[in-house]
Amino acid sequence: MDKTIEQKIKEIDEAKNKFVEFLKDNGAEGLTDYKGEDLNVSMDWDYYRSVYGFIGKTFYNVYFMIWDGMVTIDFYDQRSNVLTIDEFLELLA
Repeated sequence: MDKTIEQKIKEIDEAKNKFVEFLKDNGAEGLTDYKGEDLNVSMDWDYYRSVYGFIGKTFYNVYFMIWDGMVTIDFYDQRSNVLTIDEFLELLA
């Protein structure tokens, strides 16, 4: 059975929170947790967050998105990866 949008939002928000903790646990500087709706630019996204910070000289930036029910996580750390929630959580482990 397909997950509801609320279930998808809960899962991706938990993944986002784990990434924030990962950054904090590793002494990230310039940590920013941007919420798309903060600037009223959601443009019908079901969920849109961008979290970024520096750990040492490495810049980490992750976009957590749900558009029309489709979950996407774009992960950047000097390279680019589009990941599922499970793939992203494995990366943090």
